[in-house]
Amino acid sequence: GVRNLALASPGAAAMSATSFRASWQPANGTTPTQRGSVSANLIELAPLARVAEYLPFPADLRKLLAELAPQGNLLDAKFDWTGELPDRASFTAKTRFDGLTMNAWRSIPGFAGLSGSVEATEKKGVVNLASRASELELPRVFPEPRILLDSLNGEVGWERAGSGVAVRLANLSYANEDLAGTAYGAYAWTGEGPGVVDLTAQLSRADGKRTARYLPLSTLMGARTRDWVAAAVLAGQASDVRLRLKGDLRDFPFADAAKGQFQVTAKISGAVLDYAGGWPRIDGIDGDLLFERDRIDIVGRSGSILGVKLANVRATLPSMLEPDPQLHIDGSAEGPTALFLDYIRQSP
Repeated sequence: GVRNLALASPGAAAMSATSFRASWQPANGTTPTQRGSVSANLIELAPLARVAEYLPFPADLRKLLAELAPQGNLLDAKFDWTGELPDRASFTAKTRFDGLTMNAWRSIPGFAGLSGSVEATEKKGVVNLASRASELELPRVFPEPRILLDSLNGEVGWERAGSGVAVRLANLSYANEDLAGTAYGAYAWTGEGPGVVDLTAQLSRADGKRTARYLPLSTLMGARTRDWVAAAVLAGQASDVRLRLKGDLRDFPFADAAKGQFQVTAKISGAVLDYAGGWPRIDGIDGDLLFERDRIDIVGRSGSILGVKLANVRATLPSMLEPDPQLHIDGSAEGPTALFLDYIRQSP
C-alpha cells in the first residue's frame, strides 16, 4: 500500500498525489496463473501510462495501456484480475471517471471526455454517463467517425458472447450544434458483418446541411442511397424526427419487410432539395419527410423553384435499390410566365 504518492517524469505533467494498494502474484509452481489487484482513490491515467514502463506492471498490461493511450481520471477505482490481460484473464472493475479518453480498440469504439461511472467484468458491464464536451469514435458506422457532443447522458450496458458483443442503450440523451435527441435500444455484433440492431431514436432538432455527416457507411445503407441523400439535402431544419431501425444491417434498408424495419419521419422547414444534377433545385420546402425501407417521400406544403411558388409538392423515390431509380415530382406552381421559361432554359 502507498499513501500520498506523487510521480513526475522529465518533459511530462506530474501525477498528483494519490493513495493506492496494489498486488501482483506471477504464475508459479503453486499458483497456475497470475493474479493482481489495484485499488486507488485517484488514478490519473495519462501520467500513469507514461510511467508504466518504470513500474512493476506485467508486460501484457503495459502493452494494453500503450494501445489504449488512456487519459482522464479514475476515482475510487478497484480492479482485480486473474490470468493474462487482456484476453486470457477474468476481472472485476469498478470506478468513477472524469474526462476519460481512449483509442478505439478491437470492437470497442473510441471516445474522449466521458464522465460517469462503470462496473464491469470480462463478460459484461454497464456505464452510466454524465458527460459534457465529449467525443465518440464509431469507425464501423460513420465515414467521419468522430462525433462531437456537447452533452451525453444515459446508460450503456454490454455483454460479450463468444467473439462478439451485445450492447444495450437506456435513456440515452445527446446534443451538439447539429442535433439534439434521445435513444434507446440494442445492438449485437457476432464478430463478422455489420451487426444486428434494434434502435428507437427521436430528435427534437436537426440541421439539414449536416445530413451527410450522420449517414451510415455505404456498406450499411448502400452507396447509391447514401450518395443521393448526401448530395440532395443541402439545407433546412428538422423537428420531431423519429427513427425506427430493426434488423440485420446486412439487409438494410429492409426492402423485404420480413427482414427488418427502417423508418424515419420528420417535420422539415426551409429545406433545400437538389434532387437531380442539372435540374433547378427546390428551395424553402416546408412539409414532411419520410424514409421508409428503400422509399423516400418529401411532402411539401410550400416551396419554390427559381422563384416560382409551389404548393402541395410531393417528391418520391419509389425505390433506391432499382438499377435505374426514378424520381417523381408533382405539385402545383404559380408565377409569371417568364419564370416558367427560366425553368425550361435551366433544366434538361
